Order: sequence, then structure tokens, then C-alpha cells
Amino acid sequence: MADTSNCFNGFTFSFDGKSSELFGLYIGWRSANEDWETGLNREIVKSEGNMVRHIPNQYGTKYSDVLVLEFDIFHKDGSAFDYRESRSINNWLMTDTYRRFKVNDNNTDNVYYKAICTGIQDITMGRFSGKHVTMTCDSPFAYMQEIRKVYDTTKTSGGKWKITNLSDDGIYYPQITLV
Repeated sequence: MADTSNCFNGFTFSFDGKSSELFGLYIGWRSANEDWETGLNREIVKSEGNMVRHIPNQYGTKYSDVLVLEFDIFHKDGSAFDYRESRSINNWLMTDTYRRFKVNDNNTDNVYYKAICTGIQDITMGRFSGKHVTMTCDSPFAYMQEIRKVYDTTKTSGGKWKITNLSDDGIYYPQITLV
């Protein structure tokens, strides 16, 4: 059995409503310093300069590209995939439309991605084998499940609420309904 202590973060994941636990798979990295891409790369949207107007107009910024998440999946004990299991994993992950992808991490309970698996490569490190997976998302950011809270204003002191924005770029659309 291979030493897996430097490879695993111990997280399972779900894709298209199916958990990686069904296959005994965990997310890991072959290198200790691989990080998730943030997708926060932006570029300036501006007009062209010309002979009359030397300074171009700036119209704000836009995201440069979508998120591409690359990670490795392994059996927790480091055992190899047999042929039938490998095909089952490939069939599960290779879809032709965006599906919900979620890392089962306590720090990201409500966060998920909409992704297509755009690459699977079998990998081997000595006796240790797994798959390198590339997930291409539909946006430069993750999504968050709707959080719904109901307050009884007759019991709330002063009728004050605090709404905390967890968005990376300050976009938040609370819907407040008074009954």
C-alpha cells in the first residue's frame, strides 16, 4: 500500500447528484502546493484611441475567463482502479452539459460549481494510481445555494437586520418580503 499522507485533503465531492464516496474516491494533489484557481482575473473594457481622442474611454471591467479546476482523485488506500471501475468513473464524470459539482468541505457548505468534465487522465506514482480531472465551469465564480431566513418583526427588537455580503465582487440581491 502506498503512502498517501502527502496527497489527500480527505474531501469527497459530488457531481451530477452522485457522491464520490460511492466509488471510494477522495480529492488529492500530487504536489503539496497546488491551489484552486480563484477565477478573479479581470480585464479592462475600453474603446480604441484615435487621432482625435488619444485616451480611450473605459467602460469598467469583465472577467477574463471561466474557472478551470484541476485536481486528482484517488482511492483512500491508494489501490488501483480496475478496468470496469475506471470506465464507470469516466462515464459518470464525462457529461455533455454543465452539472453541479461540489466539494464536500465543511468550510464551503453552500458553495457549488456548474461544470463539465473536460479531461480525465490516468496517473501513476509508483504503486499509487488515480485520475487527474479537469472541470471547466460555466462562469468565473462559484455559486451559493439560496439562503432563506424568516423573521417575525413583532418579536425582533427594533426591526433591525444585518445582511452580510459573502460575494467576492460585492453583488448581492436580497429579496425582502413584508407580510
